[in-house]
Amino acid sequence: MDVNQGKPADLSSFHEQIYHWGMQESLFDAIEDPTKAEKIRSELIDTFLPIKHPSERGIKALEGAVRLLDKVLDSGMSSWTDSREELEYPDNDKLPVCIRQQRLIAFRWRLQWVCDTFCDVPGASITLR
Repeated sequence: MDVNQGKPADLSSFHEQIYHWGMQESLFDAIEDPTKAEKIRSELIDTFLPIKHPSERGIKALEGAVRLLDKVLDSGMSSWTDSREELEYPDNDKLPVCIRQQRLIAFRWRLQWVCDTFCDVPGASITLR
């Protein structure tokens, strides 16, 4: 039963996670203009909301997201930022480190990898949160 729709669930729309990539900090902090950062965040997140049917969140839509990120990167309105992470050693010691990275570039290349890897998988869909 689909509790949101109040009717039998569409069994073809169940989602199986086969890949996950999480970031400690917000990807959108790398965009220098807060107004543009919010617009881009909205375009990316709203396109891939879990409530949308999988056919609306396919690989073709992800290719559009890559093109959007390319426009942002080409405009020069993104910057390098600090990323705080912990390295864990075999004896369970943790070492906090600060890494300079261009989060938008990292995200763009990660999305490109997902497109290239899953482009021929029938029914593949994407969820961004």
